[in-house]
Amino acid sequence: MASGLTPTYLLPYPLQTDPVDVASDAQDLADAVEVALLTKSPLASPTFTGVPVAPTAGSDTSTTQIATTQVVINQSYLKTPPASSTYAPLLYPTFTGTPAAPTPSLGTNTTQIATTAYVQTELSNFVTLPAQSYPATNGQVLFSNGSSASWVNVAIKDVTGLGTILDALPSTYAPLNIPILTKTSGYTLILSDASKQIEMNVGSANSLLIPTDASVLFPVGTTIVVVQLGAGQTTISAAVPAVTTVRYTPGNKLRTQYSTATLVKRAADDWILSGDLIA
Repeated sequence: MASGLTPTYLLPYPLQTDPVDVASDAQDLADAVEVALLTKSPLASPTFTGVPVAPTAGSDTSTTQIATTQVVINQSYLKTPPASSTYAPLLYPTFTGTPAAPTPSLGTNTTQIATTAYVQTELSNFVTLPAQSYPATNGQVLFSNGSSASWVNVAIKDVTGLGTILDALPSTYAPLNIPILTKTSGYTLILSDASKQIEMNVGSANSLLIPTDASVLFPVGTTIVVVQLGAGQTTISAAVPAVTTVRYTPGNKLRTQYSTATLVKRAADDWILSGDLIA
């Protein structure tokens, strides 16, 4: 210090000698510290506000360092190419390349994905079919016992005229719903009347005649229903009584209007008549 100069001391606060003033200053200091602490975060489980920042870690860092938004975006699998183009969605995924999956065991029948190896294993366990041929007069049927198989020739029946046979079926077999034919005068049965209901709608006495086999060959078992629809009484008889027999009781006449009878051919030129009849 230079000679002749008097030192000067600067104090931050005036010296307090009064005990009351010292206590007041201590309270003010404590209040200031408390206010300052309200703007800070605790070390344990801090909760930040605003936009907190931190140093950005390098790509692929795997430590307890805080991860910033920047380091997340910089991860290679999120940058090039985008994740949406490198990962398949759970719903309706479309794979590329050569996707693989576990191969199910032989005989698996579930919704598990079938690999090509599974398909080949299943195919190799099918019975190998022997060579076959189809001769002109024979067909072939495959018989297998599960471990081996063989082709067996079977004769094929000539189906020429099958259409004609099928067309004739309604006249030889009773349908579930029989057709109804109405006649307005005396009538002689024809082959197509088989399995039908013949309604005699005549106002005066009339006849329904059954032809001989030589004239119309009804198959044995043919059934025909006869109804007297009109007021005229219907008599059912053979067209040639000396050839065709009609068996009935008590008579061969329908009793009254709406009476019904059934004709059934039981043998060659031999018929049974039953129903609402009188002599």
